Amino acid sequence: MRAFSRLIAAVVVCAAFFSTAASAAELHSISFWRWDTGKASRTAHHFSTNENGSSIAVGDLGNDGVAEVVIGAPIGASPEVRILRGDGSRIIAFLAYDKDMTQGVTVGVGDVNGDGKKEIVTGTGPGAVAQVRVFTALGTETMISGGFFPYGKEFKGGVNVAVADVDSDGRAEIITAPGPTGGPNVQIWSGDGVKKDDFFAFDNNFTGGLHIAAGDLDSDGRAEIVAALADASPPTVRIFSAPGRDGTFQKIREFTAIDSGFRGGLNLAIGDVDGDGRVEILVAPNSLGGPHVHVYRADGSLIGAFFSGDESDRGGVVLGVGHFSTGNEIVTMPAGHDAQKNAQEPKSMYVSVKDQRLFAYEHGRLVKTFLVATGMKGYPTPLGDFQVLAKPFKVNYRWSYGVGNPNNYDLGWVTWNLRFGPHVYIHYAPWRKVFGVRGSHGCVNVSKTDAQWIYAWADLKTPITIE
Repeated sequence: MRAFSRLIAAVVVCAAFFSTAASAAELHSISFWRWDTGKASRTAHHFSTNENGSSIAVGDLGNDGVAEVVIGAPIGASPEVRILRGDGSRIIAFLAYDKDMTQGVTVGVGDVNGDGKKEIVTGTGPGAVAQVRVFTALGTETMISGGFFPYGKEFKGGVNVAVADVDSDGRAEIITAPGPTGGPNVQIWSGDGVKKDDFFAFDNNFTGGLHIAAGDLDSDGRAEIVAALADASPPTVRIFSAPGRDGTFQKIREFTAIDSGFRGGLNLAIGDVDGDGRVEILVAPNSLGGPHVHVYRADGSLIGAFFSGDESDRGGVVLGVGHFSTGNEIVTMPAGHDAQKNAQEPKSMYVSVKDQRLFAYEHGRLVKTFLVATGMKGYPTPLGDFQVLAKPFKVNYRWSYGVGNPNNYDLGWVTWNLRFGPHVYIHYAPWRKVFGVRGSHGCVNVSKTDAQWIYAWADLKTPITIE
């Protein structure tokens, strides 16, 4: 057992463990790939696990020359960060945010305080206030209590993070980019939450969010920042260098990745895939595309590509690179972004009667999901395609099916209502204690917390599909 594993075992009784939500617990394949002469071959480390997540980061947290895999929780689950060995066994898990924050967690790894040990940097997922926090490898918050809010406490698009030393001062910086609904503003922060710089990586009118990675592409001791649109097209990868004489970040290169017509956004990673001492850029679909991983040189030329899973899986791929016991390897995991629901709509909703669950999407990407209660037998919720027709804050719910009918009801005034048909709403149900089972008279009942969120999030004419 390595030193890091022994240390974890000694303190595990002090760590807080929480199980992943059942809705997010289907098995995912985490695969390890050896890269050689432009081709990838799967290594013996491939395993199936319920450790799925919104993002992964790879880094040597134990300073023993062997990397660990850090996984940020998926949307719909408690905001865990989990650390795995290369064989898939779990080392430790901890909550990065309040347990009620279920919009997912993004992760990065790097030494942000210059102590020679790598920290874990986390960001909130889309739909949550963009908050960055820093933790030790044992899950203890460090540097700044409560983290910081790079885009203000009003922005709820979440935040993607990367960690690298961009100014060659011996300490890695925290690099942030906003999630969906945010402009392409990349920010650079010190580990103690002091903003050092920022720039716009794409046209500031774009609000679909960015994905970022960082690494020393030219071996000059300073990391470059790589950015791509998280959703929509074009599938352009841009590379930026640290500030020059004019004090601003410079775009030094861009190239089209995967296919010029691809519209699902890109996931990124940087690492030395072949152990030659030079880092490469890895690109994969964020959504709407099969698990097709492309590897590029720093100059943007394609080295090769491979499929990391079933080509019919259109949910995207998250990925990283690290040095494991058998050498440098690429790590891949399905992103699980079901982006085939109204991918071209800024916002959309899908209600599954079978699963008794509502899914909220932005540009086809899932941003929140929760249990509901649809119509009981004899009073079904209408199926089909609808849209938000009105947003009355209060509605008086009462109905008569005839004198003395036991199904008559008078529930009084109820807040947070979205009307999508004549007398049919998505609404708060204060009388209902259990969700996930049918029980309404045709409406879609939701809890107080979820009703407040969906009421504030949804716009008039937001599409709703119920099936």
